Amino acid sequence: MEKGDALQLDSAQLRAGDGSSGWTPYEAKHGAREEAQARFAQRKRAERKQELTRRHSGGEEEAEAGSQAPGNAAGAVRWKLDVEIVKEYTDDEPPLILTVWDFGGQEGFKNTHHLFLSRFGVYLLVFDMTLLMSGADPEKRREALEELDFWLKSVYVHTSASTLGSGKWTNAPVLLVGTHKDACLDPAEHEAISNLLYEKLGQTRAWIATVRKFGEGTVSTGTGLLWFFPVDNILGRQDPVIGNLMAAVEELLSQEDYINREVPLGWLATYDELRRSTQTTMSWEEFRAVGARNGLPTKPDSEVGLDEEMQLLARYFTGLGFIMYHPEPALADLVILNPPQFLAKPASMVICDHRIHCLPQHEKAKREEPVLWKVLLQAVLDHRLLAYLWADIVSEPDMGRKLETLMVKFGLLVPLVEDDSVERGGRRRSGAPGDEDSSTLVRYLVPALLPEKTEADARAAVGSRTAELTCYLVFGDRAAMGEWQRQQYVTLEAAAEEGFLPGIVFPRLQAKLSKQMQLMTGHAVEAAALSKGWGVFSLGKHELAVTNMPGQCAVRLDVFVRSSAVVDKVQELAEQVLREMMMLELRCAVAVPSDGGQLAGEASKYSGFRGRMVLLKGLREAVELGRAVPVEAGVSGRLDGEALRGRFKLWLRDSGMLDWYDVFLSYRWGGLDSEITEGVFTLLSQEIVHGRAVRAFLDKERLETGSNFQMAFANALANSTVAVPVVSHHALAKMQSLDAGQEDNVLLEWVLLQHLLDSRRISKCLPILIGTPLDQPNANGAMVGNFFADGRLASLPTLVCSAVLALAATVLSRLEPPVQPSRALAQLSVRETVEQIAKHLGVTAWDIKGSHGRSASTRDHDLEAFKGRLVRRAAAEIMDCLQRVAPHRPQPARLAAATIEDRPVPELAAGGSLPSHAELLVQLELAKAHAEAEKAKAEVERAKADGERAKAETAKAEAERAQAEAAKAEAEAAKVQAERGAGSAKARTCVLL
Repeated sequence: MEKGDALQLDSAQLRAGDGSSGWTPYEAKHGAREEAQARFAQRKRAERKQELTRRHSGGEEEAEAGSQAPGNAAGAVRWKLDVEIVKEYTDDEPPLILTVWDFGGQEGFKNTHHLFLSRFGVYLLVFDMTLLMSGADPEKRREALEELDFWLKSVYVHTSASTLGSGKWTNAPVLLVGTHKDACLDPAEHEAISNLLYEKLGQTRAWIATVRKFGEGTVSTGTGLLWFFPVDNILGRQDPVIGNLMAAVEELLSQEDYINREVPLGWLATYDELRRSTQTTMSWEEFRAVGARNGLPTKPDSEVGLDEEMQLLARYFTGLGFIMYHPEPALADLVILNPPQFLAKPASMVICDHRIHCLPQHEKAKREEPVLWKVLLQAVLDHRLLAYLWADIVSEPDMGRKLETLMVKFGLLVPLVEDDSVERGGRRRSGAPGDEDSSTLVRYLVPALLPEKTEADARAAVGSRTAELTCYLVFGDRAAMGEWQRQQYVTLEAAAEEGFLPGIVFPRLQAKLSKQMQLMTGHAVEAAALSKGWGVFSLGKHELAVTNMPGQCAVRLDVFVRSSAVVDKVQELAEQVLREMMMLELRCAVAVPSDGGQLAGEASKYSGFRGRMVLLKGLREAVELGRAVPVEAGVSGRLDGEALRGRFKLWLRDSGMLDWYDVFLSYRWGGLDSEITEGVFTLLSQEIVHGRAVRAFLDKERLETGSNFQMAFANALANSTVAVPVVSHHALAKMQSLDAGQEDNVLLEWVLLQHLLDSRRISKCLPILIGTPLDQPNANGAMVGNFFADGRLASLPTLVCSAVLALAATVLSRLEPPVQPSRALAQLSVRETVEQIAKHLGVTAWDIKGSHGRSASTRDHDLEAFKGRLVRRAAAEIMDCLQRVAPHRPQPARLAAATIEDRPVPELAAGGSLPSHAELLVQLELAKAHAEAEKAKAEVERAKADGERAKAETAKAEAERAQAEAAKAEAEAAKVQAERGAGSAKARTCVLL
């Protein structure tokens, strides 16, 4: 093996359930459970022994052995075995089922390791002892130790898991294995290598949590402790240490809780049949049929049917690494029986060092498509190359599409989507070298293949832009992050010493930023703006550069606008990467240089900043609570109050609950709805309306910990100008099964919206209507169905959800000022509530195309294009609506709880006196009357446009009434003014309304 290779023994010993877990064997309903298990075990045992005999007599090198005791299920060990080993594993003890995976040590392959690292296994970390001997080259020794450190930390962060019920975190065990013992025979040398390993790595949390010792090693004084197993691969099993290693593996596995976990007997039979299959994949129907043949569902008379139990089984087997299954629509019909063979090989055909790995498929692709091959070396994969690279792997186009979807899901590929409406410099931007129209191309960004580029390339990508703000994303495990948060700061030196940044994180972050850029701007990132170590991105109107600093376990962010809002988005994307890669032990935080990170034009100073860096989250909390922060060393370095706010003012955002909002975004968490809503929020947050920044409400950005969230979002909704409900297939799914006594917060928001519109507390309702998602674009290129034609509305219940209506009445009564619920609206059913929302003119997602006629388009490209266009269309429509409504001003009635000092004082004309209380009341009535008249006129225009003549007539009469009221108010104002003409009014110091 290469140095740094890791060997994983993925294991499980599945035992038949005894009924204590609620499961009983299928055969038990026909007789005694013990008899059923015994018959089943006897049959399986005979089948296995017959298979062993056939294989051994045929001279095969590989054999499978196993037995089944009553009540227990036997697995098999697949290995190169001799007759003695076969005999050894044909006794009545249930053996382990071991799957051995060899992880390549090359840099390119590390990008796929996170797909297969799991808590369910033992890891053998293999290294060349000669590189650590006393006479070894110092540089090679340093590299070998760094590689070992990387692998230990990688296993540590990928395999951390919390023990169910205990809250205790554990990791998969690691055994260090030193090879080339034939060139390093001296026990004293082994002892020295062991001491070196412990000295350099033994105090790290990764070592303490994962590495297991070899207590029977040979040292200079006899038998003693070694921290690794020195082996001679030439001797093989004749080397006694290899026997010690195998015994250690078995001992470690015997101590794992998951080894003796009990499962239904039918699950074991299903697993046996799947293991015997020669297929790499199967459809869900085939998978379902395997379960049915083996006695599933376990309890035919229970509510858990075959489909539900097969879903549970698939999830459990996926966790153990036996199979791979993802239930989302694009992959729901694919069950992968051999994950490494199905995914790792195709992925490695694309993601590898093409200077070293040049297989016949690569040669043919290079020869047949030289231009596309050149583009691939720049990290852009043209879909047409896959026909060559996967020629011997994929036989059906549909399977190729699913492979692409999996690689997109795991962040190995990023669909590149160029909005056909985006033109630059007077001509449409081409997607690749050549004259092809970009609309006919299907391309992916391959972050792992991004080339190394120079500092000059980076300066060229940035151009004339100057960084206004600089900060760092620092990465570390839970313990390191906890210590940094306790002391409120970190340094790059401490991050390098205590942190950990896996190599795959930065390219995955670049992939996330590329997708976000496409979503918000409509065009793909320029190839010239990306490299293995840095990237330049535009997120709406905000631009930034990210630079990888692996030696410091950090990523530097240079922002080209004087706003830190984009930094929060980058941190959110980085946290998504860690979650998706199941790095449950790893955390990231934003750290701001102690000088404020605002030295515009001096980015070179921040390339290796040596001072303290304040953690941004703690900084914001300290400013809010009035606490001091140790920005610099010494007593004088602790800043608080205005000093802290002044130095870091650009990092302090207007977060939490506000008094009023321009836009209220209402949606159901999860899936497409969250992605669309968050994209709209980000774009709106960068916009200006009526000379100020747009104020938008998004629950995850505004709601404060510890507050009554229902009252909080109700207050936000009541103090908003425009409400934007996302009415979608996903949002309505939960409402399908509501009963009268159930609460639903999305329905509550929409009920409140109806009352607030009726009471004119909210000016406009602009819904985003999203129909049923489609597997492929329809004839019009849409990715979702017509909301009004797909039957979703008609299927909603007609019941009146009394629990939601009662809660709405309570909330409305607590608003300032209270809102009296409309009697008619208080009787609306679930269906009628949604229908009322859908009657407002809004954004219809089915009018937005995904494909634009793209000839070789994949669903991933179509979906990315659709999401981006929907986000940008919705944001544009909302901004247009905001521009047309009057500027929002807090009404005095909403300030009932404010102090006298907080209340507004009317402006005075030069030399004038304060108006009287009576005149103020008249002015307020006059302003209200004029506003009502303007609203009525607007309703007339809208009714005419919609062709609703009757509604127009009613609105016209309402307008005439409002104008009459305005005239009356004007006359009253004139009367008051005349009365005041005889003498001057006495000035007041405050006005109480």
